[in-house]
Amino acid sequence: MKLPGFKIWRAGALAALVLALAWLAIPGARAADPDKISIAYCEDCVPFHFRDADGKPSGMIIDVWRLWAERTGTKLEFRAAAWDETLALVRNGKADAHAGLFFNEARNKFLDYGAELAETDTNLFVDKELGTVETLAALTGHQVGVLAEDYVEGYLKERLPAKDVIGFANYGVLLEALRQGRIKIFAADTPTGIYHLQKSGLGYGYRFNLDNPLYRNKWHVAVTKGNKALLQFVDAGMGQISYAERRAIQRRWTSIGVLTAPSAEVSADVPDILTKEKRQWLADHPVIRVHNEKDFPPLNFFSSGRAQGFSIDYMRLLAAKIGVRVKFITGPTWSGFLGLMKSGELDVMLNIVRTPEREKYLLYTRPYASNPNSILSRKGETYQSLESLLGKTVAVPRGFFQE
Repeated sequence: MKLPGFKIWRAGALAALVLALAWLAIPGARAADPDKISIAYCEDCVPFHFRDADGKPSGMIIDVWRLWAERTGTKLEFRAAAWDETLALVRNGKADAHAGLFFNEARNKFLDYGAELAETDTNLFVDKELGTVETLAALTGHQVGVLAEDYVEGYLKERLPAKDVIGFANYGVLLEALRQGRIKIFAADTPTGIYHLQKSGLGYGYRFNLDNPLYRNKWHVAVTKGNKALLQFVDAGMGQISYAERRAIQRRWTSIGVLTAPSAEVSADVPDILTKEKRQWLADHPVIRVHNEKDFPPLNFFSSGRAQGFSIDYMRLLAAKIGVRVKFITGPTWSGFLGLMKSGELDVMLNIVRTPEREKYLLYTRPYASNPNSILSRKGETYQSLESLLGKTVAVPRGFFQE
């Protein structure tokens, strides 16, 4: 007689047994109980690993570890600390593994690296008063804030005067230095930097370049140097997590934005963006084609070789929140852009007014800005209403709603 679910149980038990035997067969396996390991994680590296408002471990990478624990039958003890302290915990053997970090040669001296967990890019966040910073050379003479012992600290010290790269214990201290004006530039993983800027109320005062980050890098698990047995055990468990499952975890965090953790509270505010259909659309369209006008300042224009303006900044922030990349399409006339939307060759138009005619082929978001419209005339000629223009010749941009 076949018992319901027996095959599922047998497969799970077999996987656990294989892992346990592999652990026991490794020469020099650690003496500690393999049924439980301790994980050091960063207290404020949102959305990758951090401590939430209730003091509990949370984040994209934390969710991967929890799934790992389910697959291996291993209990996890999470230990939150400032970033540099997380490294010390693993280096000194006070934690068995690091939740996730980038590889560099300095860390390789005291860590052994394992499976890849996620990937992200790192950006410079520059006070808009300083203008556009296109190259690292343009940072000369400015101090750049970073998390102490973060990968980006070493990266920048190899390319800038070491005295200009200032390490901070955590993002709270770093953001306070920004608020006080002691520094005007900092570097961080892009979603982490956006989160802390928005949380501190400084978000719109800083410029960053989603199209051209400092670098892109991968997060890895890591254990204390020499603990090969534990690393093999961890990697074997990570191997049981499929690519689709990892993508689902990443999408759960990026679909609602990097600025907040996935929760019932948030999903109540933005129910539409969490639907299965919209998540699938985002997965199928990782690059969104967005219109960029040549000469519609301050909202949308092209200058110094790149798309710029209020609407462009808004779209870049939105793209970062929902986990997609943007390709700005520059060149066509306004009517040409509308034609591209009709044909499906363009995905998004910015700063566009809602009209009954356009609603036949466009879907609209809620308003994100308002813009007054005025009648401009020769000096000495005053027109107070549209009716007062009867009999006059009026110039308007072709295709604009005023027409």
